[in-house]
Amino acid sequence: SEEIILKVHNLSTADKLSDISFDLYKGEILGFFGLMGAGRTELAKAIFGYDKIKEGKITFNNKVLTRFNTKITTKMGIGYVTEDRKGEGLIKDMNLRENMTLPSLELFETLTFIDKNKEKKVSNEYIKKFEVKTPSTERLITLLSGGNQQKILLSRWLLKELKLIILDEPTRGVDIGAKSEVIKLVSNLADQGMSVILMTSEMSDLLSLSDRIVVMSSGKISKIFDRNHVTQEEIFKAS
Repeated sequence: SEEIILKVHNLSTADKLSDISFDLYKGEILGFFGLMGAGRTELAKAIFGYDKIKEGKITFNNKVLTRFNTKITTKMGIGYVTEDRKGEGLIKDMNLRENMTLPSLELFETLTFIDKNKEKKVSNEYIKKFEVKTPSTERLITLLSGGNQQKILLSRWLLKELKLIILDEPTRGVDIGAKSEVIKLVSNLADQGMSVILMTSEMSDLLSLSDRIVVMSSGKISKIFDRNHVTQEEIFKAS
């Protein structure tokens, strides 16, 4: 689509990012690549509202975001899957169902309690849709494999009406079979019109998924490439 869903203009943070500018189109997968310390995760968190922006402007869906946090971005239709699945993504003491529905509890509220039967029904729909290997929605999340945990984190956001999802290393720590399933899922999301920001150090993921590739180095953007007109060597050189 020619519709711009996100505009980042001269974004800087206090400790890492400097003068970041780019546009993201509706239905586009914009891949971000960089070596360790390049600032990809910091950028993801700044856009989502985790980290405070020192300078610059973010415009999402034609609305300028000034003072904002994760609650505001979530309500606007932005989701974020962290690279630290175990430390920041999963609630270890909760089961699969509770982890999946956590950001969308308002969908399951009935007066003063949460409708668990409705939660189970929706959870089972996504378990079937994404072929999550589990005997039950009540299984403790830590007992699932890394690939199935990642599917739950993706499902968590797809319960909401997202316009943009930010994925930070979505295939890290998953087996080859689950990796291909996650890649297919991300591609399908873009085909359905969702915009995707993909932060990855996996060159195969970057080249197979991205429409355009943004290379970062030392907290700045060093180069933006069209996927069809770039080589691995050029990407590494820019990083």
